[in-house]
Amino acid sequence: MLVIKVGGSALSDKATGKMHTRQVASNLAKELGNEKAVLILGAGFVGHTLAKKYGLRRLSNNQKEWALLKHAVDKVENSFVELLVNYGLAPFPLSLPSLFTLHNGSISWFNGKIIRGYLEKGFLPVLHSDAPLDVKLGVSILSGDKAAVEIANYLGADIVFGTDVDGLLDKNRKVIKAISKAEAAKLDFWKVNDVSGGMENKINEALKAKGKVYIINLRKPGMLKAVIAGKNPGTLLF
Repeated sequence: MLVIKVGGSALSDKATGKMHTRQVASNLAKELGNEKAVLILGAGFVGHTLAKKYGLRRLSNNQKEWALLKHAVDKVENSFVELLVNYGLAPFPLSLPSLFTLHNGSISWFNGKIIRGYLEKGFLPVLHSDAPLDVKLGVSILSGDKAAVEIANYLGADIVFGTDVDGLLDKNRKVIKAISKAEAAKLDFWKVNDVSGGMENKINEALKAKGKVYIINLRKPGMLKAVIAGKNPGTLLF
């Protein structure tokens, strides 16, 4: 079983906003096979642009801006789900705010039984980065990276962080094929050599994962298929 974080960098170009949803959805549909999986979509160019524009960290008489952000990210998810349906899969959108509550940005409550139930019924649960209720902040953003680790640990699943690069890059911009979480915790070069935008956050969250974590390029055909086959086409954190 896999929890696949479909990163915003895989879905869209941060500089131009160009969308790659069709390409990524096609790769997923062709390569998932019978593998049970949960998909979590990143906010991508649209979501990050709006969150930055309005400075959305907490609720402070800015409900309209939060609503606009959610509507924009929902549209990305809906288009992605439509593609998956057309490719013959059975995606079932679920809502992070219905499954999580937060306290100052940290997860304080999580109901994983709902996700497990839909998996057992043969569906492909799909979620996206969202804004659950936050006891201290009113609402706050729950990143797909953080949610992916929480869900994977609950399900006993491995994690795939799908990006627009082939893996975690070293100082010479070469892919690190495998690294222990203990070793990764000591490194700092990826904080400045951050070609995917969210790599620092991904590594920080990956350190909390109980299972294996793969970092791959979801725009590149065959990478996800290789992970499912037990191979390591990108970077493996163990």
